[in-house]
Amino acid sequence: MSLTLLNENRNNIIKDDEGNVIDLRYLEVNSRAEEMLGKKSHELVGRLRGEVEGPFDEQTRDVIDRVLNKNKQVTTERYIPTIDRWFQISSYSPLPNQIATLSLDITERKRAQDELQKLNEELETRVEDKTRELQESVQREKELNELKSRFVSMASHEFRTPLSVVLSSASLIGQYVGDNNERVSKHLSKVKSAVGNLTNILNDFLSLDKLEQGKVEIEWEAFDMAEFINDMLEETLSIRKKGQQINASHSGNKWIKSDHKTLRYIAVNLISNAIKYSEEHAVINLASIVEDNQLTISVQDQGIGIPAEEQKYLFEKFFRAKNTGAIQGTGLGLTIVKRYVELLGGTIAFVSEVNKGTTFTILLPQSSL
Repeated sequence: MSLTLLNENRNNIIKDDEGNVIDLRYLEVNSRAEEMLGKKSHELVGRLRGEVEGPFDEQTRDVIDRVLNKNKQVTTERYIPTIDRWFQISSYSPLPNQIATLSLDITERKRAQDELQKLNEELETRVEDKTRELQESVQREKELNELKSRFVSMASHEFRTPLSVVLSSASLIGQYVGDNNERVSKHLSKVKSAVGNLTNILNDFLSLDKLEQGKVEIEWEAFDMAEFINDMLEETLSIRKKGQQINASHSGNKWIKSDHKTLRYIAVNLISNAIKYSEEHAVINLASIVEDNQLTISVQDQGIGIPAEEQKYLFEKFFRAKNTGAIQGTGLGLTIVKRYVELLGGTIAFVSEVNKGTTFTILLPQSSL
């Protein structure tokens, strides 16, 4: 902290033609001020301030006017080029026609602020560059996803036509041959099974692509749940293994409100998995109940189960448990099922134990019909 006292008497003040103060002389200077100004007291007292600190500017004139004429205390920041230092200066008038200034050297603080500002500017520049790079990357990814989506859609539709031809031709060959040629019938059955598996794969890719593109629209409608279950049992009849049975039951209000197509995919996928991962002659339990404005669907099998350490990955894309072996599958079905359940406002959970089976439970809210 330093103290300088500048006088405004007739002998120590310099004014312009309009009477504005343009310079003052030093009256007193303490030791700290000597240190800051780089001169001894005898070198300063009597000298004009402008000779030491530089000429007055508009800000300084305004300060002098407010202190001397309006008797106010004014604090400003000032750079003195002759000594290359910054000061915080508090000016007040202790006596008439006198100005006292208390000066605090803030050079290091100002330099630190300048350095911080430079760092902030550099950081902002880097952030802008990274943001631009990220936006460009997002745009490229978006374009890539759109290209992938168009390819998946195009490829799926293009595959459907030849697959339909293969399936139709296999059915016609079966009719021509009849049931008399067991070897031909066996191979035709394999052809139909392979076509069915490939069709399911295409359907899974199309469904997942629509979900990721946000193109799935839910259409709510009321329908008979008991009839819905019977249709699913008939639909899955052709893929059941020898001796497998599905015990189905429904209780509560038979009319529900949901998206028929979406709920069908969910239920058929879970039942198909139960069939696929269960042995011959196994029993699969399908139960549904409507109560307390909620539809509950459970599918229980006696299949291979899911290893405990792998259960947390079950709904991830392309995940297949290590004990599935050669059983066919894309690892997409349960991912899609979970996304569909969430679109319907519901939840899905499961319990499973290796070699004892798995039970999936779906809870879907029901509003008044």
